[in-house]
Amino acid sequence: MTPLSNSDDERWLERYIEEAVANKLCTSISCTTCGAMDFRKGLLRALSHPPAHRTSSRMDAIQARAIASALAGVHVPRETQRYEEAIRLILFDIWSTLGEANADAELSRALDGTWAGSILEDMKTHHQAEEERRREYGRKNDPAFIEKAREDKRRAKQEKHLARLAAKSERDRLRRENKLGDEA
Repeated sequence: MTPLSNSDDERWLERYIEEAVANKLCTSISCTTCGAMDFRKGLLRALSHPPAHRTSSRMDAIQARAIASALAGVHVPRETQRYEEAIRLILFDIWSTLGEANADAELSRALDGTWAGSILEDMKTHHQAEEERRREYGRKNDPAFIEKAREDKRRAKQEKHLARLAAKSERDRLRRENKLGDEA
């Protein structure tokens, strides 16, 4: 049986990311063209030692934990943007593999105080904001909410109209009284 992680080489993940960025592999989480499959398959090949010829493009829980452990040792490069995108893709895949409850606890523990951990925190903040935006969108587009908003608008419009009619009636009453007062 071959060892799961590249334990004799602590910087294997950092080197893989550097190589992937240098080769301009797609690292977009939701790429609709290639699905970042070259990067994903290469990551799993880099994890296995010695590299396997046939590697699945989907990681399992054991691989996810090994990669998360390796992420803790990745150092901040000089040019971070392309590297961050790769780290985000890796974190996304780990999160998807482990499930939200397990991933949150395990990744937070493994990456606490690391560069990858700060990227994870940014991703969680972004995710929470997106979920809130989706909930708000759903709430505002709920048929019951829409009907209530329309009814509120009709009621406000009716109240303004009634206020205008009352003001007109008062003006008319005052004009009539003024004319009657002028005749006397």
